[in-house]
Amino acid sequence: MYDFLITGAGPAGLAAAITAAELGRSVIVIEKGKVAGPEPRGESMPQHELFDKLIHPGFLQEISGFTSTSRRFHSSADKKNTLIKIKEPYYFFNWRDLIDPLYEKAAAAGVEFIFGAEVTAVKTAASAGDDDGTATGVYYTKNGKTKELEARAILGCGGRSCPIAAHYGIDTKAAACPTVKYRGRMNTPLPTWFTDLPGEPDLQFFAVLPNSFESVAGFPPAFAYIFPLGDSCIEAGLMLRLSQFEKINNISMPTDRQVMSAWDEAKTSLSGFADFFIDTSTEYEKLTSIQNRRFIENNIMPGGGAVLIGDAVGMVDANGSAGLYYAMSQAVGWSEMLSEAMNTNSEIWSRENCEDYLSRQSKWKFYRYIKRSFKLISFFERIMFRTFGTDKKLNFIWPLISAILKSAS
Repeated sequence: MYDFLITGAGPAGLAAAITAAELGRSVIVIEKGKVAGPEPRGESMPQHELFDKLIHPGFLQEISGFTSTSRRFHSSADKKNTLIKIKEPYYFFNWRDLIDPLYEKAAAAGVEFIFGAEVTAVKTAASAGDDDGTATGVYYTKNGKTKELEARAILGCGGRSCPIAAHYGIDTKAAACPTVKYRGRMNTPLPTWFTDLPGEPDLQFFAVLPNSFESVAGFPPAFAYIFPLGDSCIEAGLMLRLSQFEKINNISMPTDRQVMSAWDEAKTSLSGFADFFIDTSTEYEKLTSIQNRRFIENNIMPGGGAVLIGDAVGMVDANGSAGLYYAMSQAVGWSEMLSEAMNTNSEIWSRENCEDYLSRQSKWKFYRYIKRSFKLISFFERIMFRTFGTDKKLNFIWPLISAILKSAS
């Protein structure tokens, strides 16, 4: 019997594990991959005290390949573009440079790990022969054998494929926007316009209107993005934007193969964006998704015992699709709340306690920001992709789009 059982050894799961262990709790983490955070990619985020607390002061600055204080947004067909100054610098870094120190910190704090194991179901408590729904553990398979673990609290930090969400019939795909993640190495110098200030490369976003790809009829709106990681490496991708999906005529949800066909076309034909791939070697390329279509507020599972954290509930900044800080902050908050409840020896999953957890969560500053970001992006995408969803119209009202972007940055 553990105090905390965490599914997923990504940033959220590791942040929850570190916090709970340092508060004196017994913690075990189950990860499907062979290592913590198995997916290689690049990331970016501004400085937050959270990272100073979880690892050590100045950590983000240490692992950063470069820092940017601006973003450049390109209109359809790259006919116009706007440089947006942001309020605080963003640090760009490699994924493993974040994951490995988090894992080491968790292990040093006494957290146990089981790698290469897949959670298959949630174990629930029974009272007088009736299942009362309270989660008390999980069943998992490893090396072909089924085993079980029990815990006082289960945190589902498994991201877009969270097995805890799947057990309760929560369709995480309904909150997902298909996204291609790409990492490559440029064999020629960066395009001259890639930097506006010496040493400050910009994160680039390219607007992709509905039906923009010849290879895929009815393709939804999207944004292509790209940023450098240092040492001639780039992170790039194609994010479908689906907040207005049901309200835009003549588009349909593409298959995985169609998304990759559109991505291949973007690398060769999307104005401005394709410049980066003229002589670039691919190091990583995969279709995944970002949970920024729908936000789930009640993240306690029926009967209590289990809580969903991070991507599984859409804890993502819908404006920029960045979720690391917010998912990790939510994980830390729940670890602290549940540890506090365990100290009282009370029934931690009583109705009163669960209502209190959700009430406290709703007051977290970052949590309120995420809720606002979903409303803002819905408004922004309605203007871009519905009201002015043609190349001619969008470029005509680009000054308005620029003003909205500046107010939101």
